[in-house]
Amino acid sequence: MIGYNVSEAGHLVNILPPASIGGGAVSQAFNMGLAAHCSIIIQLSTLGATLPTSIQLVANSSITQSKTSPPGGTAVPFRAYLNKGGGGTSNDLLSPPTYYAAAGILAAALSPIANQMISIEIDAAELDFLGDSDNADFPYLQLVITNGAFPTVASAVAIMSGLRQSYQGGGQTATV
Repeated sequence: MIGYNVSEAGHLVNILPPASIGGGAVSQAFNMGLAAHCSIIIQLSTLGATLPTSIQLVANSSITQSKTSPPGGTAVPFRAYLNKGGGGTSNDLLSPPTYYAAAGILAAALSPIANQMISIEIDAAELDFLGDSDNADFPYLQLVITNGAFPTVASAVAIMSGLRQSYQGGGQTATV
């Protein structure tokens, strides 16, 4: 095989199955404590009368599994690539990386995104500022999407890479 086989060399977690995010959404918590990097791919449907007002990434020191309200923990900064292809034949064009503060991606940046994807990238080392520099104090992450009452369909998948040996056997990282 040539290239990177995500199913074998990575660890995938379906953190937000396709659903209406009218009123907002909180993803399933997942543990990236044994991974060096995580890519989160978010897909948004056609935006109607409303669009998400923010997309944040929240880190926790322990599992907090609420999909109906924003989790406790600390919102963390991250870098993201927005898919601004505009549909048609250019859906594979990503913007250059943009660094977002803990407030996350706000409405102004999201306004051109419809039927598109967003790629959030975070390294375990970027979570060091939350603990004692061992990358293990705040390993549980959740995606928080703030949205108005109008329905917009969204989904998200976390893809972890740079896995430590204990993940290689297919260890569970999601909290279901």
